[in-house]
Amino acid sequence: MDAVLVRGSSNTWAVLFHGKNAAPRETLRMTEPLWDAGFTVLAIAHRNDEGQPGDPSKLHRYGTTEWEDLDGEGAYALAGGAGRVVLGGLSTGGAVALSFLERSDIADSVVGVVLDAPQHPFGATVDHNAAARSLPVGGLPVPPTLTWFAKVIGSLRFGVDWGEIDYVSRAERLEVPILH
Repeated sequence: MDAVLVRGSSNTWAVLFHGKNAAPRETLRMTEPLWDAGFTVLAIAHRNDEGQPGDPSKLHRYGTTEWEDLDGEGAYALAGGAGRVVLGGLSTGGAVALSFLERSDIADSVVGVVLDAPQHPFGATVDHNAAARSLPVGGLPVPPTLTWFAKVIGSLRFGVDWGEIDYVSRAERLEVPILH
């Protein structure tokens, strides 16, 4: 995957992961203060980004597959001299960071996580957004039962496992400090 590397003065690297349908440059607003603090910053692209390999499913998987992209970049950071890693996840990138912490063999190199407007738990995000909308007929609010049914359809049609992408329900297992 493509990445932007800004070398700092310490051996602590910040690996930044952007949100769904955003460009990697979204992470640049975090770069200057991290670099000023001495961090080496690695802002990465991931699957389904323009010009990058796509997920085999052709869908965004909310961390269930994208964590592997972060895993590769984390390994690159460690091979490049990082003694410690701080993750920065923006929007859906927060789900990717949390999934990485659950699944990666190199997660123990992470000493901190910064989540900027994380989109998790995703099921709650869907519920919230549906509740803020109106039905096209009559202007009535979308009933929770319709949202539930839509999530069932999403599970059947796209293989969404709502429990698997509910990283918040397993957050107590994480031992790394998280700024949220």
